[in-house]
Amino acid sequence: MIKNNNGITLIALIITIIILLIISAVVIKGSMQGINETQSNKAESELKMVQHSIVERYTKYKLTKDEELLVGDSIENSSALPTLSDGNTWKITSFDDNSKKYYNLKIGDLDKLGLNNDNLDTTNGNANDNLYIVNYYSGEVYSYKNKLYKSFEQ
Repeated sequence: MIKNNNGITLIALIITIIILLIISAVVIKGSMQGINETQSNKAESELKMVQHSIVERYTKYKLTKDEELLVGDSIENSSALPTLSDGNTWKITSFDDNSKKYYNLKIGDLDKLGLNNDNLDTTNGNANDNLYIVNYYSGEVYSYKNKLYKSFEQ
């Protein structure tokens, strides 16, 4: 007499495990892409916040000619640009016009610009960390945290 076995076969179990692994791989890949996109959007938003603040400061400067409105350390030439940790170089070349000076912004300078550090990612940073290079005249903002080295222009 042959016994009728209604249990799960080993082959069916292996196929089920393979299908579950494929589904989990797709979900993990999609999650990682979402995280990367979110970080990129956050960094871009931070650049735009800084840009808005420096454009506002420059507008006030044009009206009052108060040099204290232009916060940050003035960068006189390309050799004074801060060094990038990954060996890349800045794409900034126009240091010939005094009205187009670049400024190096640190964490403390963000407070002076009216930017709340709670809105910007300054984690693990101290007051001497270089965060941005800005040009008040043109509205350019360069960031070298998160390896984001692009600018937004007016």
